[in-house]
Amino acid sequence: MKKTVFLLNAVLIIFTAVMCAIYKNNYQLWLKALTASGFVAIGAVNFVHTLVLKKKKGFPLFAFMGLALCMAGDIILFKNFILGAAVFVLGHIMYVAAYCALKKVCLTDIIVIPLTAAASLGFILFCPAFNFGGAVMTAVAAVYALVISVMLGKAISNFITERSLLHAVILLGSLMFFVSDIALAFNVFGGSPSWSNTLCLFTYFPGQCVIALSLYFHNTADKA
Repeated sequence: MKKTVFLLNAVLIIFTAVMCAIYKNNYQLWLKALTASGFVAIGAVNFVHTLVLKKKKGFPLFAFMGLALCMAGDIILFKNFILGAAVFVLGHIMYVAAYCALKKVCLTDIIVIPLTAAASLGFILFCPAFNFGGAVMTAVAAVYALVISVMLGKAISNFITERSLLHAVILLGSLMFFVSDIALAFNVFGGSPSWSNTLCLFTYFPGQCVIALSLYFHNTADKA
């Protein structure tokens, strides 16, 4: 069973990588949806693995819901930026819930998360490159930055308190997701520098794959 799940993960990662390259050269909605379906499929395979092994379901369930919501946000973002961002926020909240399912709120969270949030909000609100065009979009950007910084801060805190392979993988995926959102902000609100779209694309999809893959490491950990 473990070898089969590992093989499925490998095939789906390769599929997502190929689709990411194809989508890079042809920005169509159906291609974006197909690419995003790769990381959702990885999450689904690993969540089913959780159920078969009768492991703790909190982290895998919330993480899988986050993956599915991010795919939905991907699709909606093409048509309605604010609504798509709202769905992404829900996805990030699911990730936070997943990370909290692994480790309850602790003193390290209270130190790390506010620092991460302050740095993220300060960058979004005071970086001269950004022009959000009004109070509404500025508020949307601030809320989004706050939520994703909580996600990243919790991932950092969990790794600090338990330096395991699982938490390292979660931190890597969360950091890649965070970087992709910074790149997206530059692409949409920061003058669209030439590097921003490529950086967003090649940190977002791989980052989601890494988060989806963390379910596999959760399932194969001795104490999961």
